[in-house]
Amino acid sequence: MRRVIAVVAVLVSVAAHAAIVAGPERGVSAPGFGRAFGSHKVLAVASDGTNFLVAWQNDSPGNMTFNLSLVGRDGSPLVVPSTSLGTVYVNGASIVWTGDAFLVAWSESGQTSMKVVRVGEDGTVTLAADVANAVVDEIAWNGSHALVAYRSFPGEHVALLDEHGAVLRDVALTSTFPRNVAVTSSGDRFVVAWVEDDSRTSRINAASIDDNANITATRVIVPDSVDYLESMDMSGSALVWVDVTRSMHRIVADPITLAVQTLPAIAVSSPLVRLASSGTDVFAYWTLSRANGLFLETLRFDGSALHETQISNSFTTDLRVAASNESLFAAWTNGNQELNGALLDSQATFVKRTDFPVAISRLAQSAPAIASAGDVSLVAWIDLKDTMRGDLVAERVDSRGVAMDAQPFVIDTGVPYWSPISAGYTGQVWVVAHARDENARRHDVLQRVGRDGAVIDDVPREVGFDINSFASNGTVSLFAGSSPTGVRAVRLNGAGDVIDEIAVSSHIGYSVGVAAAADEFLVAWSEGSDFSLFPGANLRDVLGTRLDANGSPIDVAPIAIANMQNDEADPHVASDGRDFVVLYVDHQGSLVEGTLRARRVLHEGVAAELSAIASNVITSSIGRVDGRYVVAYRAGNSVLAVTLGDQGSVLDLPIVVDNAPINFRDPVAASPTSALFGYSRNTDVMRAFVRPLTLAPVPPRGRGVRH
Repeated sequence: MRRVIAVVAVLVSVAAHAAIVAGPERGVSAPGFGRAFGSHKVLAVASDGTNFLVAWQNDSPGNMTFNLSLVGRDGSPLVVPSTSLGTVYVNGASIVWTGDAFLVAWSESGQTSMKVVRVGEDGTVTLAADVANAVVDEIAWNGSHALVAYRSFPGEHVALLDEHGAVLRDVALTSTFPRNVAVTSSGDRFVVAWVEDDSRTSRINAASIDDNANITATRVIVPDSVDYLESMDMSGSALVWVDVTRSMHRIVADPITLAVQTLPAIAVSSPLVRLASSGTDVFAYWTLSRANGLFLETLRFDGSALHETQISNSFTTDLRVAASNESLFAAWTNGNQELNGALLDSQATFVKRTDFPVAISRLAQSAPAIASAGDVSLVAWIDLKDTMRGDLVAERVDSRGVAMDAQPFVIDTGVPYWSPISAGYTGQVWVVAHARDENARRHDVLQRVGRDGAVIDDVPREVGFDINSFASNGTVSLFAGSSPTGVRAVRLNGAGDVIDEIAVSSHIGYSVGVAAAADEFLVAWSEGSDFSLFPGANLRDVLGTRLDANGSPIDVAPIAIANMQNDEADPHVASDGRDFVVLYVDHQGSLVEGTLRARRVLHEGVAAELSAIASNVITSSIGRVDGRYVVAYRAGNSVLAVTLGDQGSVLDLPIVVDNAPINFRDPVAASPTSALFGYSRNTDVMRAFVRPLTLAPVPPRGRGVRH
């Protein structure tokens, strides 16, 4: 596959001027805050005796960030939003409380560097250290210094840090690369334990380290004749490990001599057991899922009585616990991959509060849909209240994209995060379409909004297919889309009432686009497959059919708009009032990008002129403004815009709208001379924006010399 590049070539000869001016970017609403969107993973938890600090990873594609959440004694967030430490994937993190601040150590995948920050009680973050070629295992505090164990060629190292997180000394611990490395403190000393494997047997080594990072003793404290270790952890002088038979073994290790005392083994229900300290007690904990419930199982390290407490109805594999002076705090990700928390009493016997959000961010937003009513447009998008669902909200804006409403208004709630949004103006009201997913299937619904911004339909009206696009001739409006039986449309009158649903074509189509001329509509779609397991004769093709002014089909057979030997897809349609221009991407063997082409379709249903617009294009959109077609397209990480004439040929040089990868829908005419362009981009989360694209006058053509 060709590498996608941001160089865009205009493939036809054009005059050396640009006819579009990109206006300022405007956020569609002031940022709100809520549960962080995405797939989360708990990495570490610690307490200062009152509050708690959680380090977590957002694993969402395009938004892999490392974050910190400061949680109060009652479970409420103390810093909103949660603090992001950068767009990066973390492969190890650990937290320790020093008495007046947290030290957080982590390593970043790809860069293999270890970073240490100091986090104050108010959440203020200060960078303390940056060590190259280091992968963090764990950090501990002995009252005056911190010790970080990390992997670096040619083996395991430890770094001694001061109370501010600065590196004082670095010492090589072993030349091997162990696993399950644990660091703890006992008195003023540190103990590091690690697992080394040989075939299906394991052994646990340990080292005693003084306050100056001198290794004073090393010892194999569990011989290599044991079964393979599933997990191992340390706290103070306590060490636990679990073998493949789900037996938890307990050892008390002298911090100076590393002499060990073995306690009786006990059967556990999980291969992953960790240790935590609550006051002077050390306890082991693990999770158990049973009967749709998540249980926390705990055991005093030197005891034999198990405590089992249900803390949630969800399932998890990454629960971490920290103890304050009065509570145990558990953090985990639920079945929706959202970061939740629970507060328990200090003995983990009852739950004070559970299932509260820990990861707080600005609300993620979907790419907006825009529908023009001439001097005012409706912008609709989804504010994601959690990872799976959100509110469909909207606001009215003027032709510059400036909000006319004091705040966005809610059209519907509980909308799935993946829902596409389509919107249109019938001549009297706006109609917004979005998806529902009851009964595990997609079905789209319609809701009307008045010109005054009032939501007319409290209950959405369901249609029997998946909606992609909208067009209106001022009397009859169409939402067009796809269904298992073919391409379909729903007809609306000026008031936005549903007239009927019609079968546009029996062909199975997708990416359906529609445009309205004065007395007919053109519906275009893709069909076929680009999957190697289901090859079509021509891979994907673009077909279309005309409907009369009332929305009834005209063509007996679909019009072949693009059905050559290449993979042609993603049609978008606009009209000059008589004829149509269909925009599509000719992939030419690439799965991602290709040549952007425009095909004119005459009023009579004939596919006419074919123009090449640009190369290396991923996606595009088209609208009609002031006698010209406005085209926006993404090539690589750039978004550009250009205007076309009535035949679909390029009129001017493209302008760069944005040099960042953004998601967008069709631009729409918001005034006689401008289009309003809506899109979303990843800032700290996905945010929705609008930007006006103003058309400059076309320079007059020279008439030459008269004789």
